[in-house]
Amino acid sequence: MTDLLHRRHLLFLRYWKSEITTCQGNMQRLWRTPHSTVSETASGDAGDHTAEEFATFFTAKIASVRASIAATPLYDVPYKLTLILEDWTTVMAEKVKKLIGV
Repeated sequence: MTDLLHRRHLLFLRYWKSEITTCQGNMQRLWRTPHSTVSETASGDAGDHTAEEFATFFTAKIASVRASIAATPLYDVPYKLTLILEDWTTVMAEKVKKLIGV
């Protein structure tokens, strides 16, 4: 199983390295890639379900999840980190532009 996961990870990395190279710094094109990969094209057909049926299903699903976790104790977070602005270091605009590819 680990070998399969490793191969999938390598394929994933290879795919995205190729996409990044293909986009040649065009961030809009790069961000459209995952959207076009996972989204469906609009066909105008909403199916046989109504908004009311969806709302009923969704409400029942939420109630089911809440009921299944009702007895689960809350997790006690032993250490909580609260950052304040004074803890941050100054970053120049040029560095930010370089980081986001502008």
